[in-house]
Formats: sequence, structure tokens, C-alpha cells
Amino acid sequence: METTQRTPSTAGRARVLWGCMDAAQIIIYLASALRHGRLPYLDDMRGSIAVLDSHGWTALPFLAPSWVLQASLFASCALLLCRSRLGVHLAYVQLPLRLMVLMPSVPFALMLVHDRAPTPATQVAMTIGLLLLIELLKLWTLRRGARG
Repeated sequence: METTQRTPSTAGRARVLWGCMDAAQIIIYLASALRHGRLPYLDDMRGSIAVLDSHGWTALPFLAPSWVLQASLFASCALLLCRSRLGVHLAYVQLPLRLMVLMPSVPFALMLVHDRAPTPATQVAMTIGLLLLIELLKLWTLRRGARG
């Protein structure tokens, strides 16, 4: 009897890819915080509380999307690496948050446009364009994988 080797599906490969990108985002954040002598998440929470103390609760709509996205990265990373359909749904929910806080799904992507534009306006346009391109690519690969 011949055994067949099972190859990962397109959906599974896309989910693992984007789960790895979430893991990279978490690792880069942790390494950056530690390199700058900060306690990851804890010092940022203290900073957020200080902003709320100085500006009041009107600052909450500006702080909340970032915190929700940061917290959801752990869940989406785990779910996508496990090839779960729930991870795909969570990635869809994260999309507007990523756009609001300018955090692309490919964590090192914005380095491509950093200091490459002749004017600040061009740099902003390039950053937004790259962010949209990456998020559309993520959406397309996850939707395509879900159908297949």
C-alpha cells in the first residue's frame, strides 16, 4: 500500500505566513522595548494612563485601537499558526485597527519607505500606499485560502 504525502493547503500556508508575521511583530516590539530599557507593555500602559490623566478620557479613542490591536496580536498569532478559521476572522477585525494605528501586517515593511521620499508629503503618501497594499494582499490571500 502506498502512502501519500499530504501537502499543506493554500489556506493553511497563508494562515501560517500571517501568523508568523504577527509573531515577528510581537518579537520586534519586545526586543525594541527591552533594548530601550523599558518593560514591554507595562511601561506603555503607564504612559497611556499618564496621557489619560493629562488629557482626560477624550484621549481614550486614540489609545484604545492600539491597545486592542496589541492584545489581539497574541490571539491572531496563535490562531493563525494553528491554521484556525477564527484567526482569519480576527485578522479581518484587525484590519481597520491596523489602518488606524499605521501598523502593517508585515512589521518591517515601513523601513522600505523610511527616508526614501524627497518630501514629507511624499513619505506619508508612500507609507499609506504601502500599508494599504500589504493589508489588501493579506485580505486577498486569506479570503482566497478560505474559498479554496
